[in-house]
Amino acid sequence: MHFWVFNCLLFLKIQYVEMVVPTGVLKLFNGKNDSLISELCAPSNRAGWGQPLPDKQTYYGKLISISTKSMQDSQGCNKNLTSNNSEVFLVDRGSCSYLQKAQNAQQAGAKALVIKGTRRASYESIIKTYTQESTIASLGSNLAKLAPFEYDCNKGESNVTSVKNPIWETDDFRCSQNPACHSNMCIPTGVITTSAGSMPKHQLCCLWDTHILIGVNNTLSKNISIPVVYVTIKEGLRLEKAAITEPQVFLLRRSHQLANWSSILLWLVGVLTAIGASFYSISREQWQYLDSRNTENDEIEKSHLLQHDQYECLAQDVQEIDATSAVGFVICAGFALIILYYFDIGRFFPIIFGVSALGSLSSVIFVPLLRRTFPYLTTWRCDISSMFRHCVVTVGLLEVLGVLGSAVTVILWYFYRNQCWYLQDILGIVLCCSFLRNIQVPNLRVATVLLLLAFVYDIFFVFVTPFIFGSSIMERVATGGAPASTRSDYPGIDYCERYPHYAPCEDPQPLPMLLLIPQFDWRGGFSMLGLGDIIVPSLLLSLALRFDCFLAKCKNFLRSGKLRQISEETTVYASMSTKPEAVANQRQVQYFITVSIAYALGLGMANAAVNLTGVGQPALMYLVPCTLGATIVRAWINNELRLFWSDFGNVMDADVENVTRESSFSP
Repeated sequence: MHFWVFNCLLFLKIQYVEMVVPTGVLKLFNGKNDSLISELCAPSNRAGWGQPLPDKQTYYGKLISISTKSMQDSQGCNKNLTSNNSEVFLVDRGSCSYLQKAQNAQQAGAKALVIKGTRRASYESIIKTYTQESTIASLGSNLAKLAPFEYDCNKGESNVTSVKNPIWETDDFRCSQNPACHSNMCIPTGVITTSAGSMPKHQLCCLWDTHILIGVNNTLSKNISIPVVYVTIKEGLRLEKAAITEPQVFLLRRSHQLANWSSILLWLVGVLTAIGASFYSISREQWQYLDSRNTENDEIEKSHLLQHDQYECLAQDVQEIDATSAVGFVICAGFALIILYYFDIGRFFPIIFGVSALGSLSSVIFVPLLRRTFPYLTTWRCDISSMFRHCVVTVGLLEVLGVLGSAVTVILWYFYRNQCWYLQDILGIVLCCSFLRNIQVPNLRVATVLLLLAFVYDIFFVFVTPFIFGSSIMERVATGGAPASTRSDYPGIDYCERYPHYAPCEDPQPLPMLLLIPQFDWRGGFSMLGLGDIIVPSLLLSLALRFDCFLAKCKNFLRSGKLRQISEETTVYASMSTKPEAVANQRQVQYFITVSIAYALGLGMANAAVNLTGVGQPALMYLVPCTLGATIVRAWINNELRLFWSDFGNVMDADVENVTRESSFSP
């Protein structure tokens, strides 16, 4: 499980459900500059044509409804339209293409064009589609039938025996008042049922009224130099009424937050997770030396002797990575990434992630929480006979309850992972803590090898692989595969907004090895941070903290005068014993603080790069130089680089253990 964390070394933004977001604002004012209407609109430049809307509120002219200017052509399809200076045309959807409407308006001298949805256009589209489907069915085609674009009977349906004239104005409150029908409008579907002895019944279904993407032929639309926007049926009715007085029209681009607060919050969560997981990775004995209140050397020595066997047992559970393992670690991660790129096995990752998080959640959160809340439960234990090892296993009630609580949490996350992003964040954080508690690097030499390899790995799979494989392997795997919009059976962004659960509309699920926080503005989507961007630098962060513990332990023994003198070639204390100011220095976590600040800066740089470029960034490209560079510079300034580069932990255990045992048995 451990090397899978390398498969998500990205800091990027994703959007789960793509939709026609109305990115423009249309405002109407009367002659006294009193605001009449402020509506959202979908500009044509969202589809790649027409003039983009300005950032600031800009006057375009008076709103003129074509239905009053040309009594026979409310849809703007007449090429003989004329316009006075500074007019904005309001036309109906339908009868001709959006491009033809825009060309006619521009030739007439209009400064902008507003296309509004209408019940008539929706009904005509329904009948056209219904006729085409009937023809296809008569030919015996096996083409899959799409759900209707203009209406949805699952959101509201009724049958009526009489219809209005024109027929598209027919509605029925039994259908339109359905809570699921958000438009509160229903329309005839063209389906008529008849039975003997009764009048024919016309089917009505809930009418969709969302913004649509006004796409055209991009080659033919290059000459359109006026803004073109689309408004919904309800918004169009309001504009039609207001157009009687020819109000002033102002258009602007919809504003958004200057600061990406979700990315800032994700940065904070990432930094706190790295710091917290690093503290969680050290033992209680190491904590003693970081406690500035614990200055009695005899007390520390006694505690060290009494608890040495216990910590030696705990240390057996910690796996240290050597240089060879670091190389193999990254190579395996690279091969795994390529396999995930070519083979669709990412669907099994939620199961792997959930099983891995089960034990971590129990040991990091549930068992400690239960132990603190119900301390009497620690004495409740039972013996269970093992059928595999032919021995008796003692199981505590706390462990059983912890596993049960973790299992419930993981199951909830698995079934509601698309909505419960916060559960995924919790599981990701506890996995980071558990990883650092069990996997460590012994010295700066191994950390340097691992981080430099991860640095090259991250850059290669993000920036180099597009030139080899045609796309970024890292980004493709992290996001779960190619987005739905790139597939040949993709029915369109506006269709998928209405039917997001239609299979060709569904984007692949990103790998769960991520922290997710939703965007806090109207654009939607998520900011996400790969767990690898936390775990890999945190290995160095944990090492720095253990090195600070080691230095604090050395200072205690040097101040006590009980540490024997060893030649400079073999002792790890040579530089320290010749610097009294280093021994007197009370700053116990100087390396940890240095690396923590460097990590925060590096992650902030990656975050800023994402927001400036709009594309995913390999976060280790920023994190490794910051953290590793700051560590090496700090060690070089303190004249402790050689010490940090060596296996200081093993020498510490040998030197200090001998001294403490000798002092404990001396008269």
